[in-house]
Amino acid sequence: MNGSTAQRKQHQEHKTKRKEHAKRKAKVSKGQVLARRRQMDRARRARQRREKREHTQQRQREFARRVKVVRYYQALRERGVFEQQAVAYTLDYYRPRADDDPPLSASTLRQWVRQVKQAGGHYQVLRPQSRRPRHITYQVAAQVVGLIFALRHQKGWGGHRIAAELKRRGLVDHLTGRTVYTILDRLGLPVKTYALKGQSDGIAYRRYEKGWLIGNCRDIPHRWGQEMVSSQ
Repeated sequence: MNGSTAQRKQHQEHKTKRKEHAKRKAKVSKGQVLARRRQMDRARRARQRREKREHTQQRQREFARRVKVVRYYQALRERGVFEQQAVAYTLDYYRPRADDDPPLSASTLRQWVRQVKQAGGHYQVLRPQSRRPRHITYQVAAQVVGLIFALRHQKGWGGHRIAAELKRRGLVDHLTGRTVYTILDRLGLPVKTYALKGQSDGIAYRRYEKGWLIGNCRDIPHRWGQEMVSSQ
């Protein structure tokens, strides 16, 4: 009876150890880590291309909608409909029918009609304009962008190390690694270098060696004893 109880207890302990071992994070090699980073980088670039394509398609749909609205209003005016009635009919015909449909007001409709009339009947003026600010308060100079490109091309450094090097030489005052990565992405260069994290800020990376640590630790008590004897 005692033997069976001990066996069950041992079996339960082995089962608990197996569960704890399964919960541990599986060890991966450096090649697997770099492959995963490259995969994430490719997924990020694909997501950016998809978002840019969707944004362009949305702008095209909005432009086609504006052209239809203006042409419908012009067709009503050509039939002899008064201006206020033509605006009311157009707003009723192109009223938002879904939650994601953009709203339309009388002032916006009159503004589109006035723009087309001033452009001589060309509907290209109805294209949605970019919302980018006309004046950027802080922008990296072209010379600094050239230095970033040269350092990346010749040295292969990451964004944080390039920013630290430019600051150390006094070429820029305020420049972060994220800004450098944005510039690299705009230039069409690969953002990730897949280097060790200790090398990103220009830090000298020292590889951990178990043998060196054990050899020095063995001599520590002996050295401490000599120092204590000499001090006495």
